[in-house]
Amino acid sequence: MAKFEVGDLVKINEDKIGFVGWNKNKCMNLKEEDGYLGIDLLTDTMGFTAPVKEDECTKSSIKEVINWWREKSEETEKRLRQAYIAKSEFDKLQGENKTLKELLRIYL
Repeated sequence: MAKFEVGDLVKINEDKIGFVGWNKNKCMNLKEEDGYLGIDLLTDTMGFTAPVKEDECTKSSIKEVINWWREKSEETEKRLRQAYIAKSEFDKLQGENKTLKELLRIYL
C-alpha cells in the first residue's frame, strides 16, 4: 500500500513542495504498488512532475509553502528595489551627460 494518498502535501528535494496528484497512472501502466507519484507543484516551476519515486518524498506542511513564497517574494522585492535605484542613477547620469554635451557645444 502506498504511504502517500492523493491530496497529501509532500516535499521533494529541498525546494519542491506539492500535492500528490496521483499514485496510480493507467496511461503509464503504473500501479499504486509501484511506488510512483504524480505531484502538482506549489513551488519551483508551479507545474506537474511525474513519475516521482515515493521514497524521494517526505511529508510537508502548508507552513513550508508559505515560507518558500515569503523568501521568493523578498527576493523579488529586493531585485525591484535594485532596479529602481539603477534606473534613477541612470536618469541622473543622462541629465549630467546632456548638460556636459551642452557645455561642450557652447565651449567649442
